[in-house]
Amino acid sequence: GVAAKVDQLIALANLAVDHEDVEDLAEQLLGWRQYVDMGCLRVSPPSTCQKTCEAIALLIARAQRLLEGAPRLQAYDAVRQLRAMLQSVEQLLAESSRQHVCRVGVVASSAVRGLCLERRDGQRCGVSPAKGLADRDLESCGVVWQPLAPGERILEVRGLGAAARRGSSPASAVG
Repeated sequence: GVAAKVDQLIALANLAVDHEDVEDLAEQLLGWRQYVDMGCLRVSPPSTCQKTCEAIALLIARAQRLLEGAPRLQAYDAVRQLRAMLQSVEQLLAESSRQHVCRVGVVASSAVRGLCLERRDGQRCGVSPAKGLADRDLESCGVVWQPLAPGERILEVRGLGAAARRGSSPASAVG
């Protein structure tokens, strides 16, 4: 899988350092970075970010002499790949510190009448045909909850509200 390929690229980058081949090092780092850019860290367990940081730190320590003696452009290219991977790890760590949605509640019949997003800390935001977004209010409307799987994220929610039919008066609650 992806993790095995990344492990292989890390091993090949270390082998390039052993052989003092800065051109091969840059090539292996580019391959490793491409996997990071494709999202291998995003779909992997959090320990993979830690492993990536440790592998980069060890590689930098081992490659320091090689990079200092290499032509400037080749050394710069290798360091640029390492920097890009560290920035990806930094971005993932920043994202993981945010409050994420853990489940979505929907009130629907022939149309969606209510939508509630519940964060890990229990806070909710959304719109409900009931008085609010408390459990009893949502249950009285027949809410159906869908938990997000580990690693799943809601990136964006967009849409247009439709006018309520006569006789129904949806209440809006945002919290």
